[in-house]
Amino acid sequence: MPYDSFLITKLVSGIETPVYLTGIYDGSKTSLVFSLMKVDLIFEMGEWPHFRITNKLKIDKDYTPSQFVSVVRARLKGAVL
Repeated sequence: MPYDSFLITKLVSGIETPVYLTGIYDGSKTSLVFSLMKVDLIFEMGEWPHFRITNKLKIDKDYTPSQFVSVVRARLKGAVL
């Protein structure tokens, strides 16, 4: 199955922190399924800690990196840690 790797950098305390994501194409022309395995997602809002999550997100492949991060952030708001 074809896959793509994505690198998203976020500014945390003035330092760019890389977030590596692996996307697996599910055969659909409109979406990619991203499997986030033990990825540290660091958010600048509030006092959010490092998140380690194992999750699958169905994301529109035309999303910009900022839109993608927004979707992940929204999902994490409801996450049980």
